[in-house]
Order: sequence, then structure tokens, then C-alpha cells
Amino acid sequence: MSPSFPGVREMGGTVKAMKMSTTPAIVKKRGMAKLFEELLTGVASEITLRVPGHWARHGVPALDIEGAAHRYAGREPFRAYAQSELERAFGAGIEQLRGCGVRFSEPTSSADGVSTLLADSIVDAFAASRGDLDVMPCPAVQRTGPIQYESCRSARGIRYARAGQGPRDLLLVNACGMPLSLWSALLNDETFPARILVVETKSVSLEHGGMREAGDIERDADAIESVLDDAGVEQAALVAWCSGGRLALEVAARLPEKVASLTLVSPTMRGIAQLPPCGTAFEDDLNRIFEAVASQPVLAPHLAVALRERVSSASWTGARGEAGTSWATLFSLPAQQHMASLVAPMVQPEFLVNYGERVLRDQRHAVHTCLERVRAPLLLVTGDHDDRVDNDFTREALRKFGPPFLAATISGAGHYVYDLQYSQFRAALVAFLDGREPQRSARMGVGRVDVARLGRPRGENQSSKGAQR
Repeated sequence: MSPSFPGVREMGGTVKAMKMSTTPAIVKKRGMAKLFEELLTGVASEITLRVPGHWARHGVPALDIEGAAHRYAGREPFRAYAQSELERAFGAGIEQLRGCGVRFSEPTSSADGVSTLLADSIVDAFAASRGDLDVMPCPAVQRTGPIQYESCRSARGIRYARAGQGPRDLLLVNACGMPLSLWSALLNDETFPARILVVETKSVSLEHGGMREAGDIERDADAIESVLDDAGVEQAALVAWCSGGRLALEVAARLPEKVASLTLVSPTMRGIAQLPPCGTAFEDDLNRIFEAVASQPVLAPHLAVALRERVSSASWTGARGEAGTSWATLFSLPAQQHMASLVAPMVQPEFLVNYGERVLRDQRHAVHTCLERVRAPLLLVTGDHDDRVDNDFTREALRKFGPPFLAATISGAGHYVYDLQYSQFRAALVAFLDGREPQRSARMGVGRVDVARLGRPRGENQSSKGAQR
């Protein structure tokens, strides 16, 4: 049974909206109460997709409804709502989350990231249900079902996947060595407004990932150029994740007339010239292994096992160390269903040798000169708990070498925002592709960033760590 929800009148089993604004089609299709429920079901599953059974084992401090409503009532984009409306929304949201298995324990005076995530999600779901926030739920079947795509070949014999329909073309550039299954949420989104193309390189299998050979960025860019010509693409929006960002930047610099926009999702800029070396502990570990394999390939079988264990052992025990340690680790995790895919470039010793060679080679690529030649609109999407790449370093690299850009940071997210936080990621991406600035919300901070090389201010309209609290 749906909880009582402010602003909704149920008549004869139907739900009628009392107010709609920027997202009337979404609200009309689902109904206000159903949209609210689906979005909160989604945020509860963000946690259980990382740690199955989490809510059965761990409670979360109860939300102070009156205090939370007071905090959000003074913030954009929630100023238009009366505090009483927000209080009723929080009450309804808590009941919905309880129905999803969330256990609320006694309130605590210490900060708790999961409580904050749930509060942010409730107020965002309320704004979406009122038609004031453009965000849609991601059904479980969309993320877990088999990927729907058409397998195609160019005139040169280059294989590529084609999915979806829409008024524009979108070229998806995956991280090096990773399989297409990681992008099931996007590729199975039947309402996404684009035809999506993904090119298979000689190095990496679309379905299985891995590294059949090392290859290089220039050759992969040649393959992409061939497919764009073969598919009759006049202009494409480029979307690239992690190490795929370097390849996307090469394509954007090489084919400016074919690139309508560029979205970089949690990209790595490690190795970029003219900046002090910087990276995460995870990147440091990988580089040490890749350098060892490069100098002594005989070590590959043993190191492949160690590296697979290093990547796949990511877990969350719930033990608390310093304040915030446990939930920060929780937010950084990927979905458990994707663990096998994330070790695809390391499942065989020869894959590891090729993968290490490619990563170290890509780190020496002249990414800074590519950035200097990019003229397309640029969006950077990151998670605020990414422990795989250094997002601060990425922003500094873009400021120094790139064009002015928009930065969208999603809270409660790690390196995998395109998957676990697909609702927020989709909202930011669709707005950007439509030529609009993504909407700020409780869970997504958005800032405009100018660049140092043009002598412009290097500030942001809003903190890239998320919406101000």
C-alpha cells in the first residue's frame, strides 16, 4: 500500500498530480506517488547491490523529520515547498524505505553518511514527483537483464554494437579491457534519447572484455573513425568512462567536426604531462604490478592471481574505525554482480601482460595536447567517494588544459556512477545532451569551471563535492 503522500489526491485507484512543471511526461506516465516510491526503492537497492543483505544486518540512525525538513526548506531547489510539505514527504519516505527493508535505529549525534544519503534521496524523490526535478528510476531488470543490442560490422570489418533509438547518435567509450555488460543500465534503457554505438577494438572483446593484445590509442581512434563513417554519423555525443577518457579525448581532438559534445565519467588523468604525478593508492598498486610484469613477464601468472584478488576482494564489513570510515568504504564499492567483469583484463596472464603494457603506454599519451584541441562542450561526472581515480587531479588537469566545462558530482557514489547511480547520471547526461545545464539537487552538485590557460577565474559556482548542505 502506498504511503500517504503530500500533494497527491487518489481518486478511484488513480493518482492525479496537483502540480507539475519541468518533468510532466515522467510524472504523467508513472503518477506522483509511484515515481516517489520507485526512486526510493532504487536508493535502497544502491546499498544492497553493493552488499547483498546489508539492511538485514545493519540499521541506520533514524532521521529527525522536523530538523531535516527545516534544513532542506532553505535550500535550492526546495525553497518553494512549505516545511509542512517536506515533513510529510519525509514521513512518507521513511515508511517507503522501511518497506524496502531499511531498519532505522535510535538517532545519533554523530554524522552518518547513509542517513544523509537517504534524506537527500527522499527530498529529491519528492521534488521529482512534483515535476520539479528531472530524474527517473532505474528498474532492476534494466540493470540485471541481458543487454539488448545489434551486432554490426563496418566496411573494413570492424565490429560494433548498436543499441537504442533517438534523435542523436552517442558513441560510448568503455574503460580499457572492460566488457559491455558493465553498461547494462544505459544500454537497456529503452527511453534513452539516442542511438548508442560501441566499437570493438582489436584489443578488447565487446562481450567478454580482456586484453587480446595491447594496441594503442591511435589505432583504436582509427577504428572509431571508420565506424562513425560507416554508420553515417554526422555528429556524435561522446561518453567515456575511466581510462576510456583518453581515447575519447583523442577522438574529440582528431575529429572536432564529428563530436557534438564530450562527457567524461570518472576519468583517469594519471600521467598527464606538465602536472606533478598524482594518483590514488589503487592506481599506485596497479602501476607497480604493471611495471613488474613489464620487466619480468614470468611473474604474470602469480601477479594475475594477486591482482584479481586485490580488485575482487573489495568489501564492507560494517566495522567502524574513524568516524565515517565504514560508510565511505561502502559508497566506493561497485555492484557485486559486476565483480567478475571488473577483473576481465586480468583473468589470464597474457591478458595482464597486454593490459599493463597498454595502461603504461596510455599514461604517456599526449592527453594534454588533446585537451587543448577540444572545442566541444564538456561535462565531467564523478562520484564523491571514488577511490579508484583522483577526481581532484582530474579537475586540475581539465582546468589547466581543457575548455571551460560543467562538473556534476553525485553524492553517495564511487567510481561506478553510470551504474549504481544511473538515475542521477541519466538526468545529468540527458540535460547536457539537450544543451541544458544539469539540475542541482540534494544528491548532485553542479558547477561551471573556467580554465587557467585562458586566464579565466578558476572558481566554481558550486562546490564540486556536491550540493551545499
